[in-house]
Amino acid sequence: MRVFIAIELSEDVKEYLSSIQETAKKHSCGGKFSAKENLHLTVRFIGVASEEMLKRIQKAILEAVKELKPFELQTAGLGVFQRKNKVILWTGVKGNADKLQELYNVMEEHLGLNGFPKEEKDYNPHLTLGREILLNSALGEIERELKLEDRAIIVNKLSLMESCRVNGRLVYRPIFVANFSK
Repeated sequence: MRVFIAIELSEDVKEYLSSIQETAKKHSCGGKFSAKENLHLTVRFIGVASEEMLKRIQKAILEAVKELKPFELQTAGLGVFQRKNKVILWTGVKGNADKLQELYNVMEEHLGLNGFPKEEKDYNPHLTLGREILLNSALGEIERELKLEDRAIIVNKLSLMESCRVNGRLVYRPIFVANFSK
């Protein structure tokens, strides 16, 4: 089973991000846009995990949320990660970046205590809107058309998400959720 740890988004935020995707689609000639129901903020990608590993991940999540207090982030502007002539299109997050980094650090610490190696690259939080996108407009042009807004992302729980295919479609679904206890 392929899994990752995420902050799930409210329907309001997913609707907003979906509207951004619709505008971006008008400025692209191809790519794979994320399904609205799959939009999330990844805290830590794990990969393939056995049943025994899932138990250790759940334990790490429960230990981590005991140390955390709820906080709020906001959606931010658009960005891209360049991959040859294709891009990963994303929107950023802003607000309590220090709290988000603390969440990541606490999660990494507890994953480490439960036998998972530390992530090798720095945490770069973003909300992926699409992969392998072939833009035919400059990013600034898309942003001017959008009228970007700050949308609140309430962070008060962590979810262990499964990534699977259902009828040929990629689906992310929570298999374990832990609320912050403070």
